[in-house]
Amino acid sequence: HSTPITALRHVTPQIRVMNVVAWRTDQPRVSSEWCRWPRSGAKMLRPVSRRRTIAAPESRIGTAQTASGTTIAMKAGLEEALAYTRTQARPWETAPVDQATEDPYTLRRYGDLWTQLQGAISLTQQATAQFQQGWDKGEALTHAERGAMSTAAAAARALALRVGLTVTSQMFDLMGARATAKRYGFDLYWRNLRTLSLHDPVDYKLLDIGNWVVNEIAPTPSSYA
Repeated sequence: HSTPITALRHVTPQIRVMNVVAWRTDQPRVSSEWCRWPRSGAKMLRPVSRRRTIAAPESRIGTAQTASGTTIAMKAGLEEALAYTRTQARPWETAPVDQATEDPYTLRRYGDLWTQLQGAISLTQQATAQFQQGWDKGEALTHAERGAMSTAAAAARALALRVGLTVTSQMFDLMGARATAKRYGFDLYWRNLRTLSLHDPVDYKLLDIGNWVVNEIAPTPSSYA
């Protein structure tokens, strides 16, 4: 698998050059330097021989950034919450069950969070496939196609961040008070996604999406669009 890494240079006010490099992630190695992602699979990427430089007048091409990292983090958080619930969580004292895994409210909440996660993953996969199609077209990519590609990526990222913050916050309701102890480090999932959401604000993603849907104006190429 590969992940696109991009850099944007302004040659003139009308022409922007986008350098796109594909980096391999099929054989990742975990970096101890990325201490904020201790269990969500932080990956060090290594370069491959696919590089493309495109000069495009009037924002003809940009980069689509998918939400794959966000979905990986929230999936890892939910899996850890499930493992904790199965082995250490206790049912509420008035619950008519003996095990936390039999509590109907716990089952309902896990069902809800899992369903939201699947929706975010599905939309991210669609956006990734759309980006690949645009990558394959190269300089033949049209303005309309780039707009649709960027909007799909923005939608995937916005949904993934919303769902991720919900999952990594509400999972504590399912694990119980003891799970907030520092030794478990479960709070890192929420902190990581909260940090990501501030690097690329959802409000601006929704603004770009709305401007495309209503006015058919594509997002302006940038490090995030």
